[in-house]
Amino acid sequence: MTESQLLAATQRLCEVTLDDVKLSVPVLDGDELDYYRWQLRVSSLLSEDYANLLPETEPAADAIKKPTEDGSTLTEDDWKKVKALWRLLVSVCQGEAAAYLANVPVNKRGNGSYAWFYLRKCFLGDGSAISDRLLDELRSFKWFSYQAKTELLRFEGLVNTYAHVTGTAMDARVQRGYLLASIPPESSLMLLKEEAMRKNSPLNDIKRDLRFWGESHKPPTVATPSYSEARDIFSMTTSTARSSLFRYPGLTTPSQSFASRSPPIAFTPEQQKHRTRIGMVNCDFCKKDHNGGWRYCFMRHEKCLSGDLEAINWTPPHRASNTAPQSASAAAPPPPPPLTEVNLLSDDRTPWIM
Repeated sequence: MTESQLLAATQRLCEVTLDDVKLSVPVLDGDELDYYRWQLRVSSLLSEDYANLLPETEPAADAIKKPTEDGSTLTEDDWKKVKALWRLLVSVCQGEAAAYLANVPVNKRGNGSYAWFYLRKCFLGDGSAISDRLLDELRSFKWFSYQAKTELLRFEGLVNTYAHVTGTAMDARVQRGYLLASIPPESSLMLLKEEAMRKNSPLNDIKRDLRFWGESHKPPTVATPSYSEARDIFSMTTSTARSSLFRYPGLTTPSQSFASRSPPIAFTPEQQKHRTRIGMVNCDFCKKDHNGGWRYCFMRHEKCLSGDLEAINWTPPHRASNTAPQSASAAAPPPPPPLTEVNLLSDDRTPWIM
């Protein structure tokens, strides 16, 4: 289950009455990582009276028995809580979790504390499965948005869960590699990533720079124009003039999607002919040689879409005209006649003879 599916699953709640108190308990249906997050949330919802009734080992689970059985230390009130915990688990378990709950030994049916341990045993086992699952999550970790603070909290949550499950903290160099690999291909973020790799910045410095980037690159709030966004994008791809999209960087475009990043500019045959006619020139914006000049600068286009105010407000430098206006009566002087032997002999001057 992906992170987005997990977030959707946690929104499925089941209304359960426990000790005359109505609780909204999330439904349990997923893999070992889903169970781990579920049991942390449910254990925080339960009152302190249930703290000793949620065993994590088999001996502790076997010690929780009916008050009438030998060796039991529970009171009648405690046993009522154990039975209420069983009813809670029956109500919220679905799919694989419901199948596990159906396999609880017959003599343990109705014992919510043993059922709690049994689910933990089925999902987590010795802990190796969830640790491998967490490593896979960290290797494939990707940003869902440009909210750097939120994405860092998601990343740190996985790292802390791994440390809690395995009992050992993850090495900072490994965390650094996972975090750098997750940075999305946005122009300014890629510059930050390249700078961190060049300087070999430590993990805490990278997190600090990402938080600062998130605070300084909030999308501006602008009024939505009355025209169609699709029509504006179409006009941008069919004209060499600056589109109004550059003046409204808050509008989202297909190139800002991580699922399918389309090319920044789609050139029409007419535009392609115009680029070929201009040829390879030095761009006034990026100071690099490419076809078409600044009107077809991919770097300028990407920065404008990402909300870079410097790129949005940039204007091409003024170029003075190289051709001076001439009057209609002015005519260019005729070219001089070619220099031949006849011209030399017909010269009016008398040649000097030694």
